[in-house]
Amino acid sequence: MQKVGNPWVLELVWWLFTLVLVVFVMYPIYNEIPEYPFWVENCIAIAIFITAARYIFFLRFSPIAYIQQLKVVLAIGMIPLIFILVSQFNFFQTYLDENGILSFLGHLSPSRIDSMDRYIRNEMGFFSVGAVISSAILAIRLIISVWRVRNKGTV
Repeated sequence: MQKVGNPWVLELVWWLFTLVLVVFVMYPIYNEIPEYPFWVENCIAIAIFITAARYIFFLRFSPIAYIQQLKVVLAIGMIPLIFILVSQFNFFQTYLDENGILSFLGHLSPSRIDSMDRYIRNEMGFFSVGAVISSAILAIRLIISVWRVRNKGTV
């Protein structure tokens, strides 16, 4: 298969897309709740979900396509990453159970509280669970890719 363009340029474009998506998804929360306590966890979940899903489907176009050692390290690194992501989401759920959504939404009107509550719970749940699932699948995909490069010469 013939390489198309520079994989590092494509990687940069994807990271810019991921950054724009993070800003787009997080803006409603930032606009309403500047003191939101889960900024970092939320942004990390979005970035990991997009990146892992991208590598699952477009690994052959990435700069790491033929770097065997890096793929092995990343596949092994997915195991602790999955535990960290599950722990972060569990912390989010526990915080909401113990403190309630009003701990950071109390300054809004009741109708805005309902809509922001649904948005935050759905968005955080979607990207956190998506990051966990895509990380697990990516680990398997990376192992398969290592085998393919070694035995067949393809990614």
